[in-house]
Amino acid sequence: MDEMPSMTGVRDVPSASGRSFPAWETVRKFGVAFEYPTLAGPILLTRTGASWMVRYVGKAHGRWRSPDAAAKAAAQHHTGLPEWDEEHQPVSEDIIDWRPLGESI
Repeated sequence: MDEMPSMTGVRDVPSASGRSFPAWETVRKFGVAFEYPTLAGPILLTRTGASWMVRYVGKAHGRWRSPDAAAKAAAQHHTGLPEWDEEHQPVSEDIIDWRPLGESI
């Protein structure tokens, strides 16, 4: 039986359906992931195969070759994901300012 990861310092990630799920589930499902907290909720960058996607409020869009390119698109609100692109929340273009998903501040 797989052991559940420690939930210490891990918060829930909201989905479009309103259901929240632990951040570690996203990491386990998508592998490497980054997040940037905003007042409107966290925006995520997840790896899918050889590309990176932007995830926000349970929806995903885009295929960037690197997390740097995905972070830049998110910062410029040019992700193709209307839920994020219409938000006017600032995020950093530099992936170094994003944190691995599930790590507490």
